[in-house]
Order: sequence, then structure tokens, then C-alpha cells
Amino acid sequence: IIEELKEIGPLPSQATLFTCDAVSMYTNIDSSHGPEIIAKWIEDFKEEIPDDFPTDFFIKVLKIIMNSNVFQFDDTYWLQTCGTAMGTSCACAYATLYWAFMARKYIIPKWKQHLPFIRKFIDDKFGIWTGTQEEFQSFTADLDSYCQLKWTTDGLSTSVNFLDLTIYIDKNRNIRTKTFQKECNLHLYIPPHSAHPPGVLKSIVYGNLLRYWHQNTYTTDYIS
Repeated sequence: IIEELKEIGPLPSQATLFTCDAVSMYTNIDSSHGPEIIAKWIEDFKEEIPDDFPTDFFIKVLKIIMNSNVFQFDDTYWLQTCGTAMGTSCACAYATLYWAFMARKYIIPKWKQHLPFIRKFIDDKFGIWTGTQEEFQSFTADLDSYCQLKWTTDGLSTSVNFLDLTIYIDKNRNIRTKTFQKECNLHLYIPPHSAHPPGVLKSIVYGNLLRYWHQNTYTTDYIS
């Protein structure tokens, strides 16, 4: 997203930023509606699916997974009766595709004239908005209208926190970024005496410095 934002020139005067967060995304995807939406995705965008993809078998297995998930808590066992099957390898991709279908079919076509840029990572959205405040309220209401999922937003602003980034509009209307860290971040990295290979420890230091370098538009923020 940083590389994409670098390609955006100065924003128009009315442009603002926003973020949205899904409320308990996994547990609020109905286990019967979810597989139906995945099946519609395969049907409506079949040109993106391999010709020999076993659709019927895939949907049948997906329904079994979403409706037969048993998990353990201490010495008890539970059958999950609603929501995405937690702990399964398909959960993240399933939830991502479920909402992506809604956005691709309904949300983006309707609001694209006011959405020059929008990206989502699982249950977090970031976008640039060029419409009015009233239109934005209608847009957020639309987010809640297509399924059980509900979305929260802090509204429109010139500076927002999205994942580990602060994204903001400077005085020249250009997009800038810097590292965002939550106050409760405990920085729980592995200690030097860990049994991990020495290269792992070095890669944590190097990887974070490289990440900070890419995240911060200004060197002063990187140094800080």
C-alpha cells in the first residue's frame, strides 16, 4: 500500500481519508450464507477460476468445514454453531473473499466516483474519499446493508492510523506515511539467548529497520 500511495499525486482540496473496521468479522459471517457467496463468486467470476476447478466438491467440503467445526477449551469440547470455523486453514481466505464479493459487486460500483483509492486487509479498510460528509454517511450505511457484517469508522480526517501506518495529507495535499505503534505494544521479540539460529535474531533487527525505512516518508520520523 505504501508503494501504491507513492504513485498518487496531490489530492483535490475536498479529499479526505478514512478507515473502517469490521465488528467481529469471523463470528459474524453466517455459516450458511458464506458458502453461498463463495459459490456466487466462482459463478460470477468464472473467467478467474481454472476450468477444471472442482466447484461442486469444493463448496460441499466448505459447508462441512463451516458447519462441523469442533474445538477444545481446557478439558471440554465444543461444536461451533455459527460464524467462520475458527482455527481452520481456510478461515482467513474465506472471510476475505466473502466480503470482497460484496464490495466488488455492490459497494465499489456504486461509490467509485468518490473512492479514488480503497484497500482492505482482512477486517480493516483504508480509503480516500472525495464526496461530501452526507454521502460518506450513506456509504458507511451501505457497508452494513448487504449481510450480517457491521463496520465501524472514526469518520473523515486528514490523518488516520491503518494497521502499523499513520497515513496523512500534508499541507501540499500529498499523501505521507510514518510508523504507527499502539501504546500497548509490548515489543515482545525473541531474546538473544533463544535457541533460534543467530540469523533469526539479526533478521528481526534488520527487518524492522528496513520496515521503518519504507514506512516513514521523512528521515526524521525514521530516526525517531
